[in-house]
Amino acid sequence: MPTTVQEKIDAQLEEIFAQLSFSPREALPKIHHVQTLACQHAYAKAQARALLAEGMAEVLLSNYTRAEDRLGAAISLLNKLGDHKGLAKAYQTLGAASIKTGQYQTAREKFVLAKTLYEQLGDKLNSAFLLNNLAAIDQRLGNFKEALNGFLESAETFEKLNDTQHQGAALANAAVIFEGLGDYTTALDYALKAVACIEKYNNAMHLAGVFNTLASLSLKMGNSSAAMEYALKSKHFFEVSGEKFGIATSLTMLGELYVQQKKFSDALAAYRQALSLRQALQDRWGTADALMRIGNLFAEEQKWQDAEKAYQESLERFAAGGEKLRLAQVQLALSQVLLQRKHFAKAEHLLQRALSLAEEVSALEELARIHLALSSLYASMQRYEQAYQHQCKFSEIDSALKDAERLKQMHHLQIRYDVQRLHDERQFFERKAERLESEMKRKQKELMKLTMSLVKKNQFLKSLYDTLGEIQSGARKRSHSILQKSRQDIQANLRSEESWRLFEAQFSDLHKTFLQVLAERYPELTPAETKVAAMLRLELSTKEIAALLYTSERTVESHRQSLRKKLGLSAAISLQTFLASL
Repeated sequence: MPTTVQEKIDAQLEEIFAQLSFSPREALPKIHHVQTLACQHAYAKAQARALLAEGMAEVLLSNYTRAEDRLGAAISLLNKLGDHKGLAKAYQTLGAASIKTGQYQTAREKFVLAKTLYEQLGDKLNSAFLLNNLAAIDQRLGNFKEALNGFLESAETFEKLNDTQHQGAALANAAVIFEGLGDYTTALDYALKAVACIEKYNNAMHLAGVFNTLASLSLKMGNSSAAMEYALKSKHFFEVSGEKFGIATSLTMLGELYVQQKKFSDALAAYRQALSLRQALQDRWGTADALMRIGNLFAEEQKWQDAEKAYQESLERFAAGGEKLRLAQVQLALSQVLLQRKHFAKAEHLLQRALSLAEEVSALEELARIHLALSSLYASMQRYEQAYQHQCKFSEIDSALKDAERLKQMHHLQIRYDVQRLHDERQFFERKAERLESEMKRKQKELMKLTMSLVKKNQFLKSLYDTLGEIQSGARKRSHSILQKSRQDIQANLRSEESWRLFEAQFSDLHKTFLQVLAERYPELTPAETKVAAMLRLELSTKEIAALLYTSERTVESHRQSLRKKLGLSAAISLQTFLASL
């Protein structure tokens, strides 16, 4: 097939990959066209890349079953072609699809495969991305120590690679973990560092997410003015990026802040805007959550009928999704409204249903609140035995919760300690690696200095040997024997093995196993070929090798050809590159 056809197909594929992230649906027809071309011309590499592109497009379009099928076919072909870079991308995309479908263990397996391949390729940037992805899986699975360590390690790698945008994203993820662990001060510190990194690139989506985290942290730390400032910034950047889900999240945060400030009309406006967005997005859970918050607001203002209506609508939507915990929470809230309206029987019925749901999901905090509410209800109804029983249950669960909180704090401290220890160990080994690298560079410099000294010495001696030969041919008979003796001494020095032994000692100190591996794998190599191989490893030229071995450049070239043959190298593989890999 003419090279120009391959180049045309490759160019089309490059355009497709560039287009994928922002218009995957429009890219699909182009992908199918390239697949047809690649099949017609039996261009296997393009067929594999087109399958990869199709799989990536289907993931972006949420067609996960078809995506897995296309990516599986791509992996099979990429394996045959030995395309490790393409394989890594295929496994990475498969991992992303598995996360979307909640298959976290499968996602982890694919990400580990992709990370291993990227590490083999020396691709530190993509390795860091995969480390960040693996940490996100650990976060979802509740493995907070592993997640936190992964986010912080990837942030350090991004920093070394001067990729401050993704460094900021990793730091923001770490901030969320610290927030979940209750360490708000550290979380705030990491979130502010994340903002400093991301602001340089003005990535609206990333900035919106970090400012939302900052708003949440500031609210928990009691700094309502800072929380309001961050929430407004978050809303602004979500609006800039056109992310409606994010806008709704920011509006919900603003509503919480207005409630805290007793600005109920502003809070109601924010919640209603969030509700309108959630409904437009057909976000059932978000709609139910917004209605529950509106109900809480009406209850705070003692607008019981409005509160009851909002709670009832929220219940219907949570029931449709089978979210038992949220159902129990809304039923508890609605029962409080019914109690205020003296509807004791209805309130009792709701609380008993809420109790059953909370017990199913082992939600201790909700159980404690429900038992307390039932105790209060039965006391109001003068059913003191039942009131006492529920009060006892409340005290028992409340005590268990306090014990659990103490254990949780100890566990969180253990996580912090473990992560700090891992960080310190990582820094220790990195410093050790830097020292080893520095020492290797020093030894390499010494070896090259010795090698070039030997080259110059041999070049000088050869030149002197040739000059003496010219003198000898024209000298008188009595000086002939003296000159001949000098030439013999010089020639003996040039052919001496002492220089090689000195070179070999320095070389072996730097490239410890090279000569041993070469001898074990290729025992048919001659001593001369072994010497040439060692010097090629140092990237010496043919001329320099000839001078060092006191031989002709043609002889060195002959040794090179013999080496290629004995090592079994095709014309496409560089001899120096192969030797450098041993």
